[in-house]
Amino acid sequence: MNRKAFIKRSLAETLTLLCESAGLPYYKNNKVNQSQLAKAAGVTQGAISKILSGYTTSPEHYVIEGLANVFDVTTAQVRGENPISSIDGGLEAVKEEMLRDFEMVSPEAQKEILQFIKWKAEQANKNQDDPPAGA
Repeated sequence: MNRKAFIKRSLAETLTLLCESAGLPYYKNNKVNQSQLAKAAGVTQGAISKILSGYTTSPEHYVIEGLANVFDVTTAQVRGENPISSIDGGLEAVKEEMLRDFEMVSPEAQKEILQFIKWKAEQANKNQDDPPAGA
């Protein structure tokens, strides 16, 4: 099977791709609209500028959290450490990443993971069948 590997990105590259993917108001005239992004994330425009210029690669956690909230992704995704479905090929890319990780663990660990997934699915189905509390 020919699978495309996820390659970790820089914070600046990830932020640019997120803005480009989101479009207006965060991406305008082929560049990031820093003031709109800063306002939405609750950070200064200077913080955004430093990230995009590469001046800082490890901003304060609240900056990363604010950006994650704007784009509805995890902080690890903002940092470029994990794939983002809207950028990296959707759900298929995430599934492929999970499969690669799964194949790297021992057969015993794989069994435990599968048991956990089955248990979670059973819990989800059970919760759908149960009436809401107080009903």
